[in-house]
Amino acid sequence: MRRRDKYRYAARNVLRTLFPAYNLFLIAWLVLRNRQDALFWWVWIVNGTVPWFFLPLPLFIVASLFRRRWTVGLILPVGLFLVLYGNLFLPRWPSASASRDEHSFRVMTFNVLFENYNYAGVAELVSRQSPDLVAFEELQPAAAQAFRQILGRDYPYRALEPRDGPYGIGIFSRWPLADAGVVVERPWGVGGLFAKVATPCGVPLRLVAMHPPPTIPQPSRAAYRAEVLRTVGERRREIRQSLDYLAADSGPAVLLGDFNLTDQHQTYQVITKDYGYKDSFREAGWGLGFTFPARGSLFPFIRIDYVFHSPDIEASAAHVLPDNNGSDHRPLLVDLNLRCPVRPMLQH
Repeated sequence: MRRRDKYRYAARNVLRTLFPAYNLFLIAWLVLRNRQDALFWWVWIVNGTVPWFFLPLPLFIVASLFRRRWTVGLILPVGLFLVLYGNLFLPRWPSASASRDEHSFRVMTFNVLFENYNYAGVAELVSRQSPDLVAFEELQPAAAQAFRQILGRDYPYRALEPRDGPYGIGIFSRWPLADAGVVVERPWGVGGLFAKVATPCGVPLRLVAMHPPPTIPQPSRAAYRAEVLRTVGERRREIRQSLDYLAADSGPAVLLGDFNLTDQHQTYQVITKDYGYKDSFREAGWGLGFTFPARGSLFPFIRIDYVFHSPDIEASAAHVLPDNNGSDHRPLLVDLNLRCPVRPMLQH
């Protein structure tokens, strides 16, 4: 047997083994994906990596072109990818309400990293994108002061709860804010900040900026398990607390920030299914939308920053910006449209 034939035979045998193993792995994940209890705590970690499950898929698709009987093995992985992420790769046609007017507004959420002192760079990025509302997470007192000075003319209305460390939050607005206050308070910082926004079209917008706690890897398996179970519970509680606060009143609402969860975690379903909020990036973005980590790695590989909105708001565009200006997150910029009342025409 020639060397080329040996390599081809070996490659075929490897793929023949990997193909069913790959399908079995996906089946196991489908069975266990919602099991995030004390016994299956590690499923939470696995659920954070779901987009990367499909990295081998192009290889198997190419292999099936040469071994037609392997095509049946593509049904599950291709179908699963299309169900989970297919809509994120469809062409995005401009919305009929995409132009910016009194019905539309632009929001940004940006975890600026409490150890990032590039205040001028962050402020310049905000000014360049010209959002109407900005939510900063990990806002330090020094950063809040710098942003007030640099952005104060364009954003005269602010709700600020800066903290030393990673749990300060601030909202900067072009429009008047009212009833601002902390929704989620912790001994070491702020988890959620509320403000009511007076929009130009006369419809008040209720907004909560959030930063639930992250899950930090631990040196031992037992400690990591305890960390996962504790932080998953805290995130779910804080997000429900914020959503219940918004649900106490009617009208359009936006929930945005660094949520420290992916769209395959159960708490994401709490937001989108239990409370009926829409994920702006899934509605109007393109691609996988990875936002973290933007520092210390070649590229971001998970999506944990979101702008959610109530059903009476439409997202017309959503972009993860390529600049992070010293942060470990990339900012998320979203154009939203309100359903504003029609104003009567003046009689002449």
